[in-house]
Amino acid sequence: MTADLLAVLREAREVLMLSDPDFRERDLTHPARGFDAAVRALCEAHGYGAVMQSASNQWRLKDSVGAHTRGACVLTVQQTIARIDSALSAHEAQGWMPIAEAPKDGRLIATWNPRQPSISRFLRWGTPNLSKDRAWITPKGCAPTYLPTQFLILPPPPEPQK
Repeated sequence: MTADLLAVLREAREVLMLSDPDFRERDLTHPARGFDAAVRALCEAHGYGAVMQSASNQWRLKDSVGAHTRGACVLTVQQTIARIDSALSAHEAQGWMPIAEAPKDGRLIATWNPRQPSISRFLRWGTPNLSKDRAWITPKGCAPTYLPTQFLILPPPPEPQK
Protein backbone atom coordinates (compact mmCIF):
# COMPACT_ATOMS: atom_id res chain seq x y z
CA MET A 1 0.00 0.00 0.00
CA THR A 2 1.22 3.48 -0.71
CA ALA A 3 1.73 6.01 2.06
CA ASP A 4 -1.13 8.11 0.65
CA LEU A 5 -3.54 5.17 0.71
CA LEU A 6 -2.53 4.27 4.25
CA ALA A 7 -3.07 7.85 5.37
CA VAL A 8 -6.51 7.93 3.74
CA LEU A 9 -7.51 4.64 5.38
CA ARG A 10 -6.36 5.84 8.80
CA GLU A 11 -8.23 9.14 8.39
CA ALA A 12 -11.38 7.37 7.17
CA ARG A 13 -11.23 5.09 10.21
CA GLU A 14 -10.96 8.06 12.58
CA VAL A 15 -13.95 9.78 10.92
CA LEU A 16 -16.04 6.61 11.05
CA MET A 17 -15.15 6.04 14.72
CA LEU A 18 -16.87 9.35 15.51
CA SER A 19 -20.12 7.83 14.18
CA ASP A 20 -19.82 4.65 16.26
CA PRO A 21 -21.89 4.98 19.45
CA ASP A 22 -19.83 2.23 21.13
CA PHE A 23 -16.68 4.33 20.60
CA ARG A 24 -18.41 7.47 21.88
CA GLU A 25 -19.45 5.65 25.07
CA ARG A 26 -15.82 4.62 25.70
CA ASP A 27 -14.53 8.15 25.09
CA LEU A 28 -15.37 10.00 28.29
CA THR A 29 -14.25 13.32 26.79
CA HIS A 30 -16.62 13.11 23.78
CA PRO A 31 -18.78 16.28 23.72
CA ALA A 32 -22.00 14.30 23.20
CA ARG A 33 -21.70 12.58 26.58
CA GLY A 34 -24.19 14.08 29.02
CA PHE A 35 -26.44 15.47 26.30
CA ASP A 36 -27.77 12.05 25.31
CA ALA A 37 -30.53 11.99 27.95
CA ALA A 38 -31.84 15.44 27.00
CA VAL A 39 -31.78 14.59 23.28
CA ARG A 40 -33.47 11.24 23.95
CA ALA A 41 -36.32 13.05 25.78
CA LEU A 42 -36.68 15.49 22.88
CA CYS A 43 -36.75 12.62 20.38
CA GLU A 44 -39.33 10.69 22.39
CA ALA A 45 -41.54 13.79 22.52
CA HIS A 46 -41.24 14.82 18.84
CA GLY A 47 -39.96 11.74 16.99
CA TYR A 48 -36.38 10.73 16.26
CA GLY A 49 -36.56 11.40 12.52
CA ALA A 50 -38.11 14.85 13.03
CA VAL A 51 -35.39 15.85 15.53
CA MET A 52 -32.59 14.56 13.27
CA GLN A 53 -34.00 16.36 10.23
CA SER A 54 -34.54 19.60 12.14
CA ALA A 55 -31.06 19.52 13.71
CA SER A 56 -29.48 18.86 10.32
CA ASN A 57 -31.44 21.72 8.73
CA GLN A 58 -30.51 24.15 11.52
CA TRP A 59 -26.84 23.22 11.31
CA ARG A 60 -26.84 23.69 7.53
CA LEU A 61 -28.34 27.19 7.99
CA LYS A 62 -25.60 28.03 10.51
CA ASP A 63 -22.67 26.45 8.63
CA SER A 64 -23.33 25.19 5.11
CA VAL A 65 -19.78 23.85 4.67
CA GLY A 66 -19.30 22.06 7.99
CA ALA A 67 -22.91 20.99 8.44
CA HIS A 68 -23.69 17.58 9.88
CA THR A 69 -25.13 15.13 7.40
CA ARG A 70 -27.09 11.98 7.96
CA GLY A 71 -25.18 8.91 6.93
CA ALA A 72 -24.94 5.17 7.12
CA CYS A 73 -26.51 3.13 9.91
CA VAL A 74 -24.38 2.05 12.86
CA LEU A 75 -23.96 -1.51 11.55
CA THR A 76 -22.58 -0.24 8.23
CA VAL A 77 -20.17 2.09 10.05
CA GLN A 78 -18.98 -0.72 12.35
CA GLN A 79 -18.55 -3.18 9.46
CA THR A 80 -16.58 -0.58 7.47
CA ILE A 81 -14.32 0.13 10.45
CA ALA A 82 -13.71 -3.63 10.80
CA ARG A 83 -12.78 -3.90 7.09
CA ILE A 84 -10.38 -0.94 7.38
CA ASP A 85 -8.82 -2.44 10.54
CA SER A 86 -8.39 -5.77 8.76
CA ALA A 87 -6.70 -4.15 5.73
CA LEU A 88 -4.40 -2.06 7.94
CA SER A 89 -3.52 -5.06 10.14
CA ALA A 90 -2.70 -7.21 7.10
CA HIS A 91 -0.45 -4.46 5.76
CA GLU A 92 1.26 -3.87 9.11
CA ALA A 93 1.96 -7.60 9.52
CA GLN A 94 4.31 -7.48 6.51
CA GLY A 95 7.36 -6.68 8.66
CA TRP A 96 9.79 -3.82 7.98
CA MET A 97 8.25 -1.14 5.75
CA PRO A 98 9.36 2.23 4.32
CA ILE A 99 9.15 5.03 6.90
CA ALA A 100 6.90 7.01 4.54
CA GLU A 101 4.15 4.46 5.29
CA ALA A 102 4.51 4.71 9.09
CA PRO A 103 1.51 5.73 11.19
CA LYS A 104 1.68 9.30 12.45
CA ASP A 105 -0.81 8.84 15.27
CA GLY A 106 1.63 9.10 18.20
CA ARG A 107 2.17 5.39 18.86
CA LEU A 108 5.68 4.02 19.30
CA ILE A 109 7.20 2.14 16.37
CA ALA A 110 10.54 0.36 15.97
CA THR A 111 12.70 2.15 13.41
CA TRP A 112 15.94 1.41 11.55
CA ASN A 113 18.51 3.35 9.54
CA PRO A 114 21.30 1.74 7.47
CA ARG A 115 23.80 4.32 8.82
CA GLN A 116 23.36 2.72 12.25
CA PRO A 117 22.61 -0.92 11.34
CA SER A 118 23.24 -2.25 14.84
CA ILE A 119 20.73 0.15 16.44
CA SER A 120 16.96 -0.02 16.32
CA ARG A 121 15.21 2.96 17.90
CA PHE A 122 11.72 3.37 19.23
CA LEU A 123 10.20 6.55 17.86
CA ARG A 124 6.80 8.19 17.55
CA TRP A 125 5.43 11.09 15.47
CA GLY A 126 5.15 14.17 17.63
CA THR A 127 6.48 17.59 18.51
CA PRO A 128 10.16 17.65 19.56
CA ASN A 129 11.17 19.55 22.68
CA LEU A 130 11.45 23.31 22.03
CA SER A 131 9.85 23.05 18.59
CA LYS A 132 6.49 23.64 16.95
CA ASP A 133 7.07 21.32 13.97
CA ARG A 134 6.02 17.68 14.09
CA ALA A 135 8.68 15.04 13.39
CA TRP A 136 9.95 11.60 14.44
CA ILE A 137 10.96 11.81 18.10
CA THR A 138 12.11 9.55 20.92
CA PRO A 139 9.78 8.71 23.82
CA LYS A 140 11.46 11.58 25.73
CA GLY A 141 10.70 14.08 22.95
CA CYS A 142 14.19 14.34 21.43
CA ALA A 143 14.98 14.23 17.72
CA PRO A 144 16.97 11.12 16.68
CA THR A 145 20.54 11.42 15.37
CA TYR A 146 19.60 9.84 12.04
CA LEU A 147 16.16 9.79 10.47
CA PRO A 148 14.80 6.28 10.07
CA THR A 149 14.36 4.66 6.68
CA GLN A 150 12.32 1.62 7.77
CA PHE A 151 9.82 0.91 10.52
CA LEU A 152 8.07 -2.00 12.19
CA ILE A 153 4.72 -1.91 13.97
CA LEU A 154 5.12 -3.05 17.57
CA PRO A 155 2.73 -5.69 18.87
CA PRO A 156 0.43 -4.75 21.74
CA PRO A 157 2.01 -5.15 25.20
CA PRO A 158 1.42 -8.43 27.02
CA GLU A 159 -1.46 -8.80 29.44
CA PRO A 160 -0.52 -8.17 33.09
CA GLN A 161 0.23 -11.32 35.13
CA LYS A 162 -2.43 -12.20 37.69
